[in-house]
Amino acid sequence: MRSSSGTNALWGWLLLGTGLLALLGNLEVWSGVSATLWGVVFALGSVLFLGLALRRAGDWWAFIPGGVLLGLTLAVVASGAAWGGAAFLASVGAGFLAIAARHPEHWWAVIPGGAVVSLSLAAAFPGQAAGPLLFFGLAATFLGLAALPTARARGATHRWAWYPAAGTLALAVLSGGWISGLLALYWPVALIVLGGALLLAQRPGRS
Repeated sequence: MRSSSGTNALWGWLLLGTGLLALLGNLEVWSGVSATLWGVVFALGSVLFLGLALRRAGDWWAFIPGGVLLGLTLAVVASGAAWGGAAFLASVGAGFLAIAARHPEHWWAVIPGGAVVSLSLAAAFPGQAAGPLLFFGLAATFLGLAALPTARARGATHRWAWYPAAGTLALAVLSGGWISGLLALYWPVALIVLGGALLLAQRPGRS
């Protein structure tokens, strides 16, 4: 009951402060400094939620809003810079990964955490490198999950994660620019050779 009341109080203060700032911003009381104020609000909210998650094991969920608010803080600091979006995604993903790191029974958090961090890599390096980085990040996510012990049996691991790890690793290699170029050049030749071999195999006198 105490934990629940503390969580409700945290949400109450956060919503109250956010509402007051939004109202004052709409009334143009703080014209020109609203972005900075929102950055401060996001930063304080992040500290509150992350502190809650670190203090109480039952409030592991607070890592998620804590990571989101930290990402929003970094986005405000970025002020429209290209790295702001990548930093936001990385912070959101880190919130999920923190859940899995501190509470292994919630291993599922590795998947959304790794996926969002992989998206942040793709956002940080747009262009030809974005695709390989995204798939390499996903492959690393599932490889990490495959290495984690399960909560059901001692010494057991998530063996099924090796399959998506292998698939995304293959996609990472195939999505590389030079691999794509080679495939575009040689796959027609490979089809011609294969078709010719099949035709030769059907010639009379061959069994």
